[in-house]
Amino acid sequence: MIVFGAGASYDSVRSRRDLGNFSIYSYPFRPPLADQLFDNRGYFNEALNLYPEARSIAQRLRDLPAGASLEDRLSGFLKESETYEPLRRQLTAVRFYLQRVLWECGRKWGEEASWTTNYLGLLHQIDRFWRHARQQNVCLVSFNYDFMLDKALEAVIERPLASFEDYIRPPYWLIKPHGSVNWRAESGALSNMGSKASTTRLSLGSMTWQLLRGSRCFKGQQPDPHTSHFCQRWRFLFG
Repeated sequence: MIVFGAGASYDSVRSRRDLGNFSIYSYPFRPPLADQLFDNRGYFNEALNLYPEARSIAQRLRDLPAGASLEDRLSGFLKESETYEPLRRQLTAVRFYLQRVLWECGRKWGEEASWTTNYLGLLHQIDRFWRHARQQNVCLVSFNYDFMLDKALEAVIERPLASFEDYIRPPYWLIKPHGSVNWRAESGALSNMGSKASTTRLSLGSMTWQLLRGSRCFKGQQPDPHTSHFCQRWRFLFG
């Protein structure tokens, strides 16, 4: 079993590993660490314009003081939302914001490197010296929400991860306990992410909770920015 901790994608491109010189202007699509999820980056602000209800929470989470935990703050907001309805709608918008930001950062970061990532190099080494040499299956566990590891695995196994079942097909299993930006579930049925649906903002909030409590998600294509049927499994959602 190989475990990729949260933040692995931040350091996923060898030629861009100088953390000391990193800035949101030099690498605007570098996958963010937890305390960078609400950075004042150009694309992040574009995402906030799509989901303006998230702006208030974003403002409160920018420039957290040293030692402060973003997840603890979000958990606190979730608790507060039990007695304050507007905050519940704001948290729903934050989930949509996070899904879009993490999707685009992973995609742009990978494309800028032609998907020549540390993930790819490591998986080829594992494939050669473990799977082939020892004839053993491989279990990958990732706590990252982007699909950079997914793309690297597709290159190694030479087939797409086109369905949920493809993620657990020997000789490789890719387990993502917190979910993935390219998975989603619909109320009452599984589907890919190509369909569209229109709901009011109020029903969007209740539907999102139903979807996030669902048993499975399905992988598909990027949704329309205004569709309601995609989900992001952040730990703070479950209290």
